[in-house]
Amino acid sequence: MNKTNNDRIVFSLKILSILAFSLLLIPVKVFATPGYVDNPTPYVASLNPNSVNSNMVGRSIVVAITGNGFIPSSIARVNGADRLTTFIDYSHLLVRINPNDTFNTNGFYINVFNGFPGGGYSNAEFFTIKSETQITSTNTNYNQSSTITKTDNTVNNNTNSNTSNTSANTTQTENTENSNANANTSNLAATAIFGSASFLPSGLIQWIIFAIIILLIVILVRRIFGAKKNYEETPMKTL
Repeated sequence: MNKTNNDRIVFSLKILSILAFSLLLIPVKVFATPGYVDNPTPYVASLNPNSVNSNMVGRSIVVAITGNGFIPSSIARVNGADRLTTFIDYSHLLVRINPNDTFNTNGFYINVFNGFPGGGYSNAEFFTIKSETQITSTNTNYNQSSTITKTDNTVNNNTNSNTSNTSANTTQTENTENSNANANTSNLAATAIFGSASFLPSGLIQWIIFAIIILLIVILVRRIFGAKKNYEETPMKTL
């Protein structure tokens, strides 16, 4: 009878071991750790200033970048080369343009890069270096324009800028909320499968391992008491 029970226990233990091993081999998605959020993809809305006169060639220039999705590790790039970048907030950066960036060119592109995880490259905005001909033409056109036209353009520019900033902030807020929701869902799924760090088992795999340990203890106890019982039942040999 004891042998039959032991065989059943050993058979059950083998089944549970095979099940636990199979679960470990099943591909499982790597869930995010609590608070884990991918870096956003940056967006450049404008540069200030977005141009300089030719008399600034050979000088260091500080340009303010306005947009969204900026992080403390964001790097501003000039024609694909990293430049010294200062993080102001999630919508503003400062980049220092090197003197050699302004030589023998009518301008260059500025964009922003966010590193892994997530992140990526932003769109590029062109920074113009005005020649003497462009400066003269601009001054002439400016003198010919009326005060009314200037006022209308200013109002339109301010309206477009406010609309762009509002849209960018809304998009950033929605992306952050979606990322947080995905992280919370992933954490719940991971806890259901692997369990938490508490003393008692809580996840599926923790319960299986717990059941295996209990079975091993039962088998060990039964073998110890069975051996003792057989020893006591065996008649002693007389000389």
